[in-house]
Amino acid sequence: MEVESNNVVQIITDNATVCKVVGMVIEVEFPSIYWIPYVMHTLNLVLKNICAAKNMERNKVAYDQCSWISQIADDATFI
Repeated sequence: MEVESNNVVQIITDNATVCKVVGMVIEVEFPSIYWIPYVMHTLNLVLKNICAAKNMERNKVAYDQCSWISQIADDATFI
C-alpha cells in the first residue's frame, strides 16, 4: 500500500502453500500485480545433481552438456 499497486509489477515469494495463497489473494485484489514462486533453489538443486561428479557415469550426456554450469557456480560462490 505504501508504494501503491500501480508501481508494482510482480511479487516473488517462497513456493510454500501459505505463500501461494497470499500470491493468489494479491492477484485477485490487484490484477496488475503478478505472483511468481521462487524456484531458483529447486533449479539449483537439479543442476547440482546433474553436474555432480558422483553422477557423471549415470548422467554422462547431461553432464557433458551442462558441466560448464559447475564452473560458473563455483565462480559465483567464490565471489
